Amino acid sequence: MVKIEDEFIQAFLKGSSNLDDDGYNSFYAKSFSIIQNIEINKWDKLWSWTHTLFGFIGLYHRKAYIEGTITFIILLLTIITSYFLPIASVFILIYILLVGFINPVLIYCKFRREYKKAINFTENRNEQLDYLKKVGGTDKRTSKIVIPFKIIKQIGIVLLGIIISAILIWGFYFKGFESLSKL
Repeated sequence: MVKIEDEFIQAFLKGSSNLDDDGYNSFYAKSFSIIQNIEINKWDKLWSWTHTLFGFIGLYHRKAYIEGTITFIILLLTIITSYFLPIASVFILIYILLVGFINPVLIYCKFRREYKKAINFTENRNEQLDYLKKVGGTDKRTSKIVIPFKIIKQIGIVLLGIIISAILIWGFYFKGFESLSKL
């Protein structure tokens, strides 16, 4: 895998998002540097699969306010629940995994896809950088209108997650599965 210059990465990360937090950008820049040294083929394929699974949840968008708020509420409820039910700590670890690992990988996959488009579109370096700035930015969706169906779908996923979590907690922590097997 050919290592991409930092200038292209920075152009994409800062993009049209006007981020005021340089630390946030540097976190992804460092993540990209690590990811680039890992030999993984077919980034585009990985992007399409992971986007389908995690993209609409909003975990890789810093300021996707509605989805971000829902995610924050889930995390808060999980932390509170873990005080009473230690098994809930597992869900916090899953959340950290999603945000800390899958998050940068998703953004990097998108960057690779857009970078390929840029170099195929023109040979002019400045035009390539301009294109990446235009499509980049880690909180790009902030300015977009949220479609009601998307909100409904998001709430549905959240409710499904809560139901599954409740069943697991009931089954394992309160030994509900054992009670069922005795019937």
